[in-house]
Amino acid sequence: YEMVRRMIALGHRRILHVAGPAGMAGADRRIEGYLRAHAAAGLKPAPGHVVRAEVSVDGGREAIQEWLGRRRGRALPQAVFGFNDAIAIGCVETLRSRGLRVPDDVSVVGYDHNLMARAVQLSTVRQPLHEMGRLAVEVLVQRIDALRLGEPYAGPANIVLPTELIPGTTLAAPRRTRLTIA
Repeated sequence: YEMVRRMIALGHRRILHVAGPAGMAGADRRIEGYLRAHAAAGLKPAPGHVVRAEVSVDGGREAIQEWLGRRRGRALPQAVFGFNDAIAIGCVETLRSRGLRVPDDVSVVGYDHNLMARAVQLSTVRQPLHEMGRLAVEVLVQRIDALRLGEPYAGPANIVLPTELIPGTTLAAPRRTRLTIA
């Protein structure tokens, strides 16, 4: 939600979301955030601007290559939001192989802030992984204790932790002129 809000604030309107596989809770939540950010800005995403991909660099490459292939002659998206950093990096590779410049022609962002993203200075979202791991162990121990004592688990059903937008070199304001998919 926050990253797409940031992209919209920069002026992006045609944002392609290369999401994770169907049925994956995190992928579905990121689609909800993508849609919610558009709605909060009074915008509707362009039809067909959410596609699913395998959670890998190859998955990102294949998804955007196929998407671009089906839309020859139409407007190029101004930005791409990848479900994770691997998908985003696959998108960057495909766009560059087609002679497009990131972020001059198309901005690309990811999610996770992993080592690969840091190495290529990808604009991304950092999750508090250490805190997530600590809380997961804490909840697991509480559930085991409750089960051992024959009591219902009384802890939280859903824990939401804050994320952080990490600026990189792959997100900029949209170019002034529209590009067509070749």
